[in-house]
Amino acid sequence: MRFDVTACGKRIQELRKSHGLTQEQLAEKLRVTCKYIQRIEAGRAMGSIELLIDISLFFNVSTDYLLLGKEHQQKVVKRHLQETILLLQSLEQVL
Repeated sequence: MRFDVTACGKRIQELRKSHGLTQEQLAEKLRVTCKYIQRIEAGRAMGSIELLIDISLFFNVSTDYLLLGKEHQQKVVKRHLQETILLLQSLEQVL
């Protein structure tokens, strides 16, 4: 698997939007400029290792997710459990 700076930027953008933050708000929380966040999200810049760690801690995701799109194993297991619960609930309603 290869690193794709554009895909990494998109993941950061999706996280930001899913948390209801503007680029300005995220930049303020991370103590960087809005322009820098814009460039990272557009795939025209790559944040430092320190910034990527700060982003991963802020959004509670792994650096593997930010860099490579790999979901944290715990999140995968949680999603499967939620799907199983929904399936069991629908089966219970049928019975």
